[in-house]
Amino acid sequence: MEAIKKRSKLDFFIDGPGGTGKTYLYKALLTNIRKYGKIAIAVASSGIAATGLPGERTAHSRFKSLLSQRPGSSCRIDLEDDHAEFMRFKVIV
Repeated sequence: MEAIKKRSKLDFFIDGPGGTGKTYLYKALLTNIRKYGKIAIAVASSGIAATGLPGERTAHSRFKSLLSQRPGSSCRIDLEDDHAEFMRFKVIV
C-alpha cells in the first residue's frame, strides 16, 4: 500500500499454490486501493484464475491483446472504444 500512496511505478507478482489466500489478498488489495479513490481492476492469465476475482476477466480479454504475442504486437483497442476511454484514467491493474 505504501507504493500506492507514494505513486511508485512498481510491478508486483503474487504466486502460490491453491488455497494459500491469493484471491483473498487480491480482493483486500482492490478494496484498499479503491479506498484511496484509485481505479483498480483485477485480471488473470487464465479463465480459471479469473473466476475468483471481481469482474472475472483475463488480461487478454480486458486489453484485447493477442494470445500469442510477437515482437511489435500490441493491444487492439480502438481509440474511440469504451476500453480506450477507461484506460485514459490512471488505472492500477
